[in-house]
Amino acid sequence: MARVLLVVKRSRYRIFGLDRKDPDFLHMLSANPVLAAEVLAEHDENERSADAVRAWLTGNGVWYEERIPGEQVREDNYSLVVTVGGDGTLLKASHLLTTVPVLGINSRPGFSVGHFCKTDAAGFVAELEAILEGRAVPRELARCLIHVNGEPLGPPALNDVLFSSANPAAVTEYSIRMGGNEELQKSSGIWISTAAGSTAAALSAGGMRMPMEARVLQFVVREVYRNRRNHLSLLKASFEQGLEILNLTFEAGIFMDGGFVHRRLCYGDLIQPALAPEGLRIFL
Repeated sequence: MARVLLVVKRSRYRIFGLDRKDPDFLHMLSANPVLAAEVLAEHDENERSADAVRAWLTGNGVWYEERIPGEQVREDNYSLVVTVGGDGTLLKASHLLTTVPVLGINSRPGFSVGHFCKTDAAGFVAELEAILEGRAVPRELARCLIHVNGEPLGPPALNDVLFSSANPAAVTEYSIRMGGNEELQKSSGIWISTAAGSTAAALSAGGMRMPMEARVLQFVVREVYRNRRNHLSLLKASFEQGLEILNLTFEAGIFMDGGFVHRRLCYGDLIQPALAPEGLRIFL
Protein backbone atom coordinates (compact mmCIF):
# COMPACT_ATOMS: atom_id res chain seq x y z
CA MET A 1 0.00 0.00 0.00
CA ALA A 2 1.34 3.40 -0.95
CA ARG A 3 1.89 5.91 1.84
CA VAL A 4 2.00 9.38 0.31
CA LEU A 5 3.36 12.59 1.77
CA LEU A 6 1.57 15.50 0.10
CA VAL A 7 3.43 18.82 0.24
CA VAL A 8 1.35 21.80 -0.91
CA LYS A 9 2.58 25.30 -1.68
CA ARG A 10 1.17 28.09 0.46
CA SER A 11 0.29 31.06 -1.73
CA ARG A 12 1.05 34.66 -0.85
CA TYR A 13 -2.63 35.24 -0.19
CA ARG A 14 -2.80 32.19 2.05
CA ILE A 15 0.19 33.31 4.15
CA PHE A 16 -0.30 37.08 4.37
CA GLY A 17 -4.03 37.43 3.75
CA LEU A 18 -5.78 34.44 5.32
CA ASP A 19 -3.33 33.24 7.98
CA ARG A 20 -1.62 36.42 9.17
CA LYS A 21 -4.30 38.89 8.07
CA ASP A 22 -1.46 41.34 7.51
CA PRO A 23 -3.02 44.84 7.30
CA ASP A 24 -0.28 46.22 5.03
CA PHE A 25 -0.70 43.32 2.61
CA LEU A 26 -4.49 43.64 2.55
CA HIS A 27 -4.27 47.40 2.06
CA MET A 28 -1.84 46.90 -0.82
CA LEU A 29 -4.31 44.56 -2.53
CA SER A 30 -7.24 46.93 -2.04
CA ALA A 31 -5.21 49.83 -3.47
CA ASN A 32 -3.90 47.92 -6.48
CA PRO A 33 -6.56 46.00 -8.43
CA VAL A 34 -4.06 44.65 -10.98
CA LEU A 35 -1.83 43.18 -8.28
CA ALA A 36 -4.87 41.89 -6.37
CA ALA A 37 -6.15 40.05 -9.44
CA GLU A 38 -2.75 38.34 -9.91
CA VAL A 39 -2.39 37.39 -6.24
CA LEU A 40 -5.91 35.96 -6.06
CA ALA A 41 -5.51 34.10 -9.37
CA GLU A 42 -2.34 32.50 -8.06
CA HIS A 43 -4.11 31.47 -4.86
CA ASP A 44 -7.21 30.11 -6.58
CA GLU A 45 -5.30 28.07 -9.16
CA ASN A 46 -3.01 26.62 -6.51
CA GLU A 47 -6.00 25.66 -4.34
CA ARG A 48 -7.82 24.04 -7.27
CA SER A 49 -4.76 21.98 -8.15
CA ALA A 50 -4.26 20.85 -4.55
CA ASP A 51 -7.97 20.03 -4.14
CA ALA A 52 -7.88 17.91 -7.30
CA VAL A 53 -4.93 15.88 -5.99
CA ARG A 54 -6.52 15.47 -2.54
CA ALA A 55 -9.80 14.33 -4.09
CA TRP A 56 -8.11 11.77 -6.32
CA LEU A 57 -6.04 10.29 -3.50
CA THR A 58 -9.08 10.07 -1.22
CA GLY A 59 -11.35 8.70 -3.95
CA ASN A 60 -8.87 5.96 -4.81
CA GLY A 61 -8.23 4.91 -1.24
CA VAL A 62 -4.61 6.10 -1.18
CA TRP A 63 -3.39 6.88 2.33
CA TYR A 64 -1.76 10.29 2.57
CA GLU A 65 -0.68 12.97 5.03
CA GLU A 66 -0.35 16.63 4.10
CA ARG A 67 2.42 18.95 5.24
CA ILE A 68 3.53 22.47 4.35
CA PRO A 69 6.86 23.00 2.51
CA GLY A 70 9.84 22.76 4.83
CA GLU A 71 7.99 21.04 7.67
CA GLN A 72 10.11 18.31 9.26
CA VAL A 73 8.87 14.74 8.75
CA ARG A 74 10.20 11.18 9.09
CA GLU A 75 11.00 10.09 5.56
CA ASP A 76 10.60 6.39 6.35
CA ASN A 77 6.89 6.94 7.10
CA TYR A 78 6.21 7.31 3.37
CA SER A 79 6.76 5.52 0.08
CA LEU A 80 6.14 8.51 -2.20
CA VAL A 81 6.27 12.30 -1.89
CA VAL A 82 3.97 14.41 -4.07
CA THR A 83 4.50 18.17 -4.22
CA VAL A 84 1.91 20.63 -5.52
CA GLY A 85 3.37 24.04 -6.36
CA GLY A 86 6.48 24.81 -8.37
CA ASP A 87 10.18 24.15 -8.17
CA GLY A 88 10.45 25.97 -4.84
CA THR A 89 7.99 23.58 -3.21
CA LEU A 90 9.81 20.55 -4.60
CA LEU A 91 13.23 21.87 -3.58
CA LYS A 92 12.08 22.38 0.01
CA ALA A 93 10.71 18.84 0.10
CA SER A 94 13.89 17.42 -1.45
CA HIS A 95 15.95 18.56 1.52
CA LEU A 96 14.18 15.95 3.66
CA LEU A 97 14.64 13.04 1.23
CA THR A 98 17.36 10.44 0.74
CA THR A 99 15.59 7.34 -0.63
CA VAL A 100 11.86 8.09 -1.10
CA PRO A 101 11.02 9.27 -4.65
CA VAL A 102 9.19 12.51 -5.39
CA LEU A 103 6.69 13.60 -8.04
CA GLY A 104 6.29 17.32 -8.69
CA ILE A 105 2.91 18.68 -9.83
CA ASN A 106 3.01 22.24 -11.15
CA SER A 107 0.02 24.02 -9.64
CA ARG A 108 0.16 26.92 -12.08
CA PRO A 109 1.81 26.00 -15.38
CA GLY A 110 2.67 28.97 -17.51
CA PHE A 111 3.37 31.11 -14.46
CA SER A 112 5.14 28.92 -11.90
CA VAL A 113 8.64 27.66 -12.69
CA GLY A 114 8.37 23.88 -12.93
CA HIS A 115 11.70 22.57 -14.22
CA PHE A 116 11.52 19.65 -11.78
CA CYS A 117 7.74 19.16 -12.05
CA LYS A 118 6.69 16.34 -14.36
CA THR A 119 3.01 17.16 -14.65
CA ASP A 120 0.17 19.51 -13.68
CA ALA A 121 -3.46 19.32 -12.53
CA ALA A 122 -4.56 18.22 -16.00
CA GLY A 123 -2.14 15.29 -16.23
CA PHE A 124 -1.32 14.11 -12.73
CA VAL A 125 -3.84 11.23 -12.67
CA ALA A 126 -2.04 9.27 -15.37
CA GLU A 127 1.31 9.89 -13.71
CA LEU A 128 0.13 8.82 -10.25
CA GLU A 129 -1.54 5.71 -11.65
CA ALA A 130 1.67 4.70 -13.42
CA ILE A 131 3.71 5.26 -10.25
CA LEU A 132 1.33 3.43 -7.90
CA GLU A 133 1.02 0.51 -10.34
CA GLY A 134 4.79 0.23 -10.67
CA ARG A 135 4.91 1.21 -14.34
CA ALA A 136 7.00 4.36 -13.81
CA VAL A 137 10.64 4.38 -12.72
CA PRO A 138 12.21 7.41 -11.01
CA ARG A 139 15.42 8.97 -12.28
CA GLU A 140 18.26 9.85 -9.95
CA LEU A 141 19.65 13.38 -10.00
CA ALA A 142 23.01 14.20 -8.43
CA ARG A 143 23.10 16.66 -5.55
CA CYS A 144 25.80 18.83 -4.01
CA LEU A 145 26.91 18.46 -0.41
CA ILE A 146 28.88 21.30 1.17
CA HIS A 147 31.47 20.69 3.89
CA VAL A 148 32.71 23.59 6.00
CA ASN A 149 35.90 22.91 7.97
CA GLY A 150 35.37 19.20 7.32
CA GLU A 151 31.79 19.07 8.63
CA PRO A 152 28.72 18.64 6.39
CA LEU A 153 26.61 21.77 6.19
CA GLY A 154 22.87 21.32 5.89
CA PRO A 155 21.06 19.06 3.41
CA PRO A 156 22.39 18.40 -0.09
CA ALA A 157 21.35 20.90 -2.76
CA LEU A 158 19.52 19.72 -5.86
CA ASN A 159 19.80 22.95 -7.84
CA ASP A 160 22.72 25.16 -6.83
CA VAL A 161 24.70 26.77 -4.02
CA LEU A 162 25.90 30.36 -3.82
CA PHE A 163 28.94 31.40 -1.79
CA SER A 164 29.03 35.17 -1.38
CA SER A 165 29.18 38.09 0.99
CA ALA A 166 26.14 38.34 3.25
CA ASN A 167 25.68 41.83 1.75
CA PRO A 168 24.65 41.43 -1.90
CA ALA A 169 26.30 44.78 -2.79
CA ALA A 170 29.64 43.97 -1.14
CA VAL A 171 32.76 42.35 -2.59
CA THR A 172 33.43 38.71 -1.76
CA GLU A 173 37.09 37.89 -1.08
CA TYR A 174 38.47 34.36 -0.97
CA SER A 175 41.18 31.96 -2.06
CA ILE A 176 40.09 29.30 -4.55
CA ARG A 177 42.06 26.08 -5.04
CA MET A 178 41.67 23.27 -7.55
CA GLY A 179 43.96 20.84 -9.32
CA GLY A 180 47.10 22.17 -7.65
CA ASN A 181 46.31 25.77 -8.59
CA GLU A 182 45.38 28.52 -6.15
CA GLU A 183 44.22 32.09 -6.74
CA LEU A 184 43.21 35.02 -4.59
CA GLN A 185 40.04 36.50 -6.06
CA LYS A 186 37.52 39.25 -5.51
CA SER A 187 34.10 38.88 -7.07
CA SER A 188 30.41 38.95 -6.25
CA GLY A 189 30.54 35.27 -5.34
CA ILE A 190 30.71 31.75 -6.73
CA TRP A 191 27.87 29.62 -8.07
CA ILE A 192 28.22 25.88 -7.50
CA SER A 193 25.71 24.02 -9.63
CA THR A 194 24.55 20.45 -10.04
CA ALA A 195 23.96 19.06 -13.52
CA ALA A 196 20.20 19.27 -12.94
CA GLY A 197 20.54 22.93 -11.90
CA SER A 198 22.94 23.90 -14.67
CA THR A 199 20.22 25.67 -16.69
CA ALA A 200 19.48 28.11 -13.85
CA ALA A 201 21.68 30.81 -12.30
CA ALA A 202 25.00 29.18 -13.27
CA LEU A 203 24.07 29.27 -16.95
CA SER A 204 23.07 32.93 -16.69
CA ALA A 205 26.45 33.65 -15.10
CA GLY A 206 28.33 32.05 -18.01
CA GLY A 207 28.34 28.40 -17.01
CA MET A 208 27.60 25.42 -19.22
CA ARG A 209 24.46 23.38 -19.70
CA MET A 210 25.01 19.77 -18.55
CA PRO A 211 22.95 16.58 -19.07
CA MET A 212 20.41 16.46 -16.26
CA GLU A 213 21.47 13.06 -14.90
CA ALA A 214 25.24 13.64 -15.11
CA ARG A 215 27.12 13.00 -11.88
CA VAL A 216 29.18 16.15 -12.02
CA LEU A 217 29.19 19.64 -10.53
CA GLN A 218 30.41 22.96 -11.88
CA PHE A 219 31.50 26.24 -10.37
CA VAL A 220 31.18 29.67 -11.96
CA VAL A 221 32.74 32.83 -10.53
CA ARG A 222 30.38 35.75 -11.03
CA GLU A 223 31.48 39.32 -11.79
CA VAL A 224 35.15 38.79 -11.01
CA TYR A 225 37.40 41.80 -10.34
CA ARG A 226 40.32 41.96 -12.77
CA ASN A 227 43.40 44.13 -12.93
CA ARG A 228 46.75 44.03 -14.72
CA ARG A 229 48.35 41.90 -12.04
CA ASN A 230 45.83 39.11 -11.53
CA HIS A 231 45.85 36.69 -14.43
CA LEU A 232 42.96 34.52 -13.34
CA SER A 233 42.16 31.06 -14.67
CA LEU A 234 40.00 29.44 -11.96
CA LEU A 235 36.78 31.08 -13.09
CA LYS A 236 34.67 28.09 -14.10
CA ALA A 237 35.09 24.34 -14.44
CA SER A 238 33.32 21.05 -13.90
CA PHE A 239 34.37 18.78 -11.02
CA GLU A 240 33.24 15.99 -8.71
CA GLN A 241 35.41 16.91 -5.74
CA GLY A 242 38.69 18.70 -5.06
CA LEU A 243 37.43 22.30 -5.15
CA GLU A 244 38.32 24.32 -2.04
CA ILE A 245 37.29 27.88 -1.20
CA LEU A 246 38.91 29.65 1.75
CA ASN A 247 36.61 32.43 2.92
CA LEU A 248 38.40 35.78 3.39
CA THR A 249 35.22 37.84 3.78
CA PHE A 250 34.23 38.98 7.27
CA GLU A 251 30.50 38.51 6.69
CA ALA A 252 29.81 35.77 4.16
CA GLY A 253 27.26 33.03 3.69
CA ILE A 254 26.27 29.87 1.89
CA PHE A 255 22.86 30.00 0.20
CA MET A 256 21.46 26.65 -0.92
CA ASP A 257 18.76 26.07 -3.53
CA GLY A 258 17.76 29.68 -3.86
CA GLY A 259 18.28 30.59 -0.24
CA PHE A 260 15.93 28.00 1.27
CA VAL A 261 18.92 26.99 3.43
CA HIS A 262 21.25 29.79 4.55
CA ARG A 263 24.32 29.45 6.72
CA ARG A 264 26.65 32.22 7.94
CA LEU A 265 30.38 31.74 7.44
CA CYS A 266 33.28 32.91 9.57
CA TYR A 267 36.50 34.46 8.29
CA GLY A 268 38.90 31.60 7.47
CA ASP A 269 36.23 28.92 6.97
CA LEU A 270 37.18 26.29 4.41
CA ILE A 271 34.38 25.37 1.99
CA GLN A 272 34.56 22.04 0.16
CA PRO A 273 31.72 21.19 -2.25
CA ALA A 274 31.41 17.65 -3.62
CA LEU A 275 28.87 15.26 -5.05
CA ALA A 276 26.52 14.08 -2.32
CA PRO A 277 26.54 10.33 -1.59
CA GLU A 278 22.80 10.12 -2.29
CA GLY A 279 21.05 11.72 -5.23
CA LEU A 280 17.36 12.54 -5.41
CA ARG A 281 14.98 9.97 -6.85
CA ILE A 282 12.46 11.90 -8.92
CA PHE A 283 9.85 11.18 -11.56
CA LEU A 284 10.58 13.30 -14.64
